[in-house]
Amino acid sequence: MKKEIFVLSFVRMLTAAGYVISIPFLNIFLYNEKGVPMKIIGFYITLASLIGAFSRIYSGKLIHKFSSILIMNIGLISRLFAFLIFFLLVLFNSPVYLFFFAFVLNSIGFSFYGTASDTYVGEKIMEKERPKAYGIIRIGANIGWGLGPVFGGFLSNISYPLLFLIGTLLSLISFLINFSFIKDRELKIPSNKDNYFFGEILNDKNFLKFLIGSFLIYLVVGQLISSLPVFARYKGLNNLKVGYLFSVNGLMVVFLQYFISYFITKIKNKFGIVLGSFLYFIGYLSFSWANSLNSFIIGVIIFTLGEMITLPLITTITTIIAPPEKKGIYIGILGFAEGIGWATAPLIGGFLIDMFIKKPLLLWIATSSFAFFGILFYLKVKGMDGKD
Repeated sequence: MKKEIFVLSFVRMLTAAGYVISIPFLNIFLYNEKGVPMKIIGFYITLASLIGAFSRIYSGKLIHKFSSILIMNIGLISRLFAFLIFFLLVLFNSPVYLFFFAFVLNSIGFSFYGTASDTYVGEKIMEKERPKAYGIIRIGANIGWGLGPVFGGFLSNISYPLLFLIGTLLSLISFLINFSFIKDRELKIPSNKDNYFFGEILNDKNFLKFLIGSFLIYLVVGQLISSLPVFARYKGLNNLKVGYLFSVNGLMVVFLQYFISYFITKIKNKFGIVLGSFLYFIGYLSFSWANSLNSFIIGVIIFTLGEMITLPLITTITTIIAPPEKKGIYIGILGFAEGIGWATAPLIGGFLIDMFIKKPLLLWIATSSFAFFGILFYLKVKGMDGKD
């Protein structure tokens, strides 16, 4: 595996840690210290997330025009300035509307870096090794997500501005490491006929089927942080035990993702993504009968196995389906579908919880059915293994 993949994994770890060290506690600061209603905070975050999702498409076009590495660095610089602005706004107790602009800058930076780094892997790593490469990168991100809140909780008791100072420093280190170890290639200057617009990709019916299937999977993925914890509390698990469910998910990714990714390289991509999606379906459906911590953990183990198979393959298959010179644009549109999926998953999950929380079988049949319909779309996609 190229050393650059481990650099990307380390950078993902730092950026994830910088985010979860500070942003969750920013919500607490705005609500408790400044008295900002949660509906305003939620509106800012949701709108910024949607802007970030749409910027995935634009980032793909920029990668096509210039290079994946340049857009990676632009994304990291954007996040650096976002955290610096957060730090100054918290330090000087600034008006709440100014925080929105920092949220947007952070969301755009995340979109640019995520799209560009995924494209870079698609450009530099041969097809069969890509699931392993994306798996390694996911390990770094999950380590950051796991460790960040521990330090954030400690630092928030000392000083809120300190949280964002640490976040700013981690963002700076991330940029310097990425800039130093992943060198840019010569910039491309495309001709007018080289422009490739959003509508042209939507005319790629094969990719559109794959995109719809992946969007449906992201709707299921998003239930981890929306429907599942609410339902677990309804079934009598306290907050500590609900936290255990997240820990099981994160620790499995950290310790098993590499081995699962190695397994993926030995099977067909289409079989792998159908298998992973089916595990998502079975895992969430199993919550219909969950009534104890152990039974919830069994469901989490099942769908986390699906997660470790499916998510690296979604990106891998996108880079295979995409024309060689269009990988960045295709990855960008996939990121857009992912962002919209994550943004709408809590809304859909909320409606389902309100309607069916007292009828668990109906609740989880409805929720897991998104994975089932995703499988149906995946089965219609050609070229997942680069040759069929």
